[in-house]
Amino acid sequence: MRIAAIVTSVVLLGAAAMAAPGPSVIKIGGTLAVTGPFAAEWGPVYQEFMREWARVTNEEGGWLVRELGRRLPVEMVLYDDESSPDKAVELYERLAAVDNVLLFFGPATSPITLRASTVAERLRIPMVTMEANDRAIFARGFRYLFGTLAPGLWWTRSYFELVRQSVEAGAPLRSIAFVYEDSAHTRDVAAGAIA
Repeated sequence: MRIAAIVTSVVLLGAAAMAAPGPSVIKIGGTLAVTGPFAAEWGPVYQEFMREWARVTNEEGGWLVRELGRRLPVEMVLYDDESSPDKAVELYERLAAVDNVLLFFGPATSPITLRASTVAERLRIPMVTMEANDRAIFARGFRYLFGTLAPGLWWTRSYFELVRQSVEAGAPLRSIAFVYEDSAHTRDVAAGAIA
């Protein structure tokens, strides 16, 4: 699983920052749009996936932290950001200050991640984005931010491959129209389609 490989690498990078005797658990935290406009796509289903991922990871013995010479269980701390960038910022600050997480996951969507990732960078806590790929997020040169998706500019390539195949098969396609929201991610998808 690509996310697991990235996360393992990030945790190993962050392990040196752990206290000398070492923790008894690796705390991972993040937000998801469980309510609000993005909930239909991301809400409870993805929250359940994250909890199941932590359960399976722990059943398999947790993560090996070489610097400590042992495996540690993973504890997942998740909050509902209500599809709000401002709420996400507040919750990522809480994950760091109150929950003491070592790694941030998420959040969902580029508009929320654009804001929430500033907390990760400021606090120097690695963040693995789940569903965010707008160029603006990664153009800032943040050192503690890692993405898992192809850039939004590439998202319409498969559509145009279908168009090409349809034309070659004799379909009389004459025009294509795109309607998109003027926000992070969708602007990149539209720019890729126009290109």
